[in-house]
Amino acid sequence: VAGTGWSCGNSDVVSKISSTGFFDTVSGVDISTETPSLATLLNYDAVLLYTSASSQDPDTLGDNLADYSDAGGGVVVGFFTQNPFGSYLEGRWVSGGYPAVETLGQTRKSMQSLGTVHNPTHPAMNMVSSFNGGSASHRPIGTTLALGATLIAEWTDGTPLVVEAANQRQLALLFYPSSSDCHSSPWDSSTDGDLLLANPQIGRAPC
Repeated sequence: VAGTGWSCGNSDVVSKISSTGFFDTVSGVDISTETPSLATLLNYDAVLLYTSASSQDPDTLGDNLADYSDAGGGVVVGFFTQNPFGSYLEGRWVSGGYPAVETLGQTRKSMQSLGTVHNPTHPAMNMVSSFNGGSASHRPIGTTLALGATLIAEWTDGTPLVVEAANQRQLALLFYPSSSDCHSSPWDSSTDGDLLLANPQIGRAPC
């Protein structure tokens, strides 16, 4: 887990993924103060990247993430990282066309939940029966799927929630990963957000 945001954010996300029991090791790093090297990333089968604040070095982060993907690592990119603000994720990840989606911004403060699931048998949706985005329900606007990408699931207002890239080693989770256990406004921890966070890591990890 590579992320930044609320002070409890990374620990909450790591806790939620670990609680599923799907993984031997789940680690977190604050990318506002540290940029994981390629060597560090290669210690893991899959990486979840998310942020709501400037990353320490968005160009190097993007280069390392692209190199990691090229080396066979699985990448799951969460919101807000998909936004083109220039201070989150840049480098070869963006210039090389790796993202599963292109999005122009974000909307929130209209409670949304899990809407249409276009591919209920996709590994990312395994055992997911409910998801509530909370009072904020951070989600994308002006979103276009990248060439060859597949919409797996939507929010109730029809905006994308889970998108798989043409390269099936990459997936976009278009909600903010921290839960209501960390802050009052994100996804409701009594719903299946932990599975939405954990399932894609399994799907991206080598078989």
